[in-house]
Amino acid sequence: MAWLDCIFSDISISGCIIFKIKIFMRKSLLRKIKDAKKAPVLVLGMGPTALAVIRDLGRRGIPVIGVDSYWWMIGFYSKYCNKLALLDPEKNENELFKVLLDYGEALERKSVLFAIDDNFIAFLSKYAHRLRSYYRFPLTAEDYERKFLNKRNFYQLCKQRGISFPITYFPNSLEEVKDISQKVPFPCIIKPVYSHIWAKRFKVTKAIKINSPKELLHTYKKISLSLSNTELMIQEVIGGGDDRIYLCAIYLDSSGEPLSVFTGRTIRQYPPDFGTKCLAEGFKDNYIAKLSIEILRKIGFCGICGVEFKKDPKDGQLKIMEVNPRVVRWYGLTEACGVPVIYTAYKDLIGEKQPKWKSSKWVQKHKKWISFWRDIASSLLYICRDQLSFRDWIGSLKGRKELMFGLDDISLFLYFPFYVTFKTITSLIERLKYKIFVES
Repeated sequence: MAWLDCIFSDISISGCIIFKIKIFMRKSLLRKIKDAKKAPVLVLGMGPTALAVIRDLGRRGIPVIGVDSYWWMIGFYSKYCNKLALLDPEKNENELFKVLLDYGEALERKSVLFAIDDNFIAFLSKYAHRLRSYYRFPLTAEDYERKFLNKRNFYQLCKQRGISFPITYFPNSLEEVKDISQKVPFPCIIKPVYSHIWAKRFKVTKAIKINSPKELLHTYKKISLSLSNTELMIQEVIGGGDDRIYLCAIYLDSSGEPLSVFTGRTIRQYPPDFGTKCLAEGFKDNYIAKLSIEILRKIGFCGICGVEFKKDPKDGQLKIMEVNPRVVRWYGLTEACGVPVIYTAYKDLIGEKQPKWKSSKWVQKHKKWISFWRDIASSLLYICRDQLSFRDWIGSLKGRKELMFGLDDISLFLYFPFYVTFKTITSLIERLKYKIFVES
């Protein structure tokens, strides 16, 4: 049995070496952060959405530190990002909290904290009151999960405040679904009350489109069995294409005053209808800006967020689709259009007084933002549906564009092909799983 002792001894030694390397790297990171002139930023979530924060602040010489659950997340490969830890906010909740406390205590000044992913938003909502001693983030962060991640609470709040939104039902049983199937207009969609929980099971779509009462009952049964104890919602589909979706990126200070506002429009999503933006454009729209500010004040929000509306062809009204209490994927467009929403949020959180936003002094360039590989996939689907011609696709790409990654970030540029290949393969696998589920 001596060889077993030898193996376990080697494992112990190698484990000790790895542990010491991690300690050394963290100490080296702390020295680097302490020597920096500007207050550091901690970003929870290193997916593509994080790139807007990493680049906007990193290019200004602000130290950016990242945390995520997976080593392959693209944000880690930016030259502007320093990795702090690989921890899942659910599986490693206590360990993540301890790491953030230890990191916060080790620094001589508070870091600004941006939670990018919904799982990290839920984590921050839970621990906000205990982390506030070491980090700077909006005062209403404790309410983010209750008010915004929980769609039932969000739409109830909209109803109480007189905010227009799509017809929505929250069934508690199959009997209630049968009743709803006689009232809801078709097509409709089934989606979760908590999107980030749904995403763990159905990674390729945010909602399932339903065309008949029979299909609604059948799909509800299947999802209930597949995702036990998951609250579901049934919502009407607002007609028209993805180009009827309007966007507002905004930062409101602790008193609810807007300090930076950006408006834009979706051109395409991937997947179409119920996906995330892959081609969008920025343009000034005072009505959308003022409507967003009014809604956020009504629901008591302060901080950085992305608001989405869809224009209903039936009555011409803008219906609110969601408020994301965080930076969203298309935020890279804001800086490109000359509206530094993220940097304004950073400066306000570190205590630098910022001028209030005024529509009369609002300056915003017209520019497009694109995620090329996702837009190609999306465009092929639109073309197959006869909703887009090749000529129109080429035409939609004209104009000044902001890429999802910057050419000044060479390490990210080199990693990008591997990331796209990996995501494409995993996406195809997930689509196959989803197709099997839908057709079963």
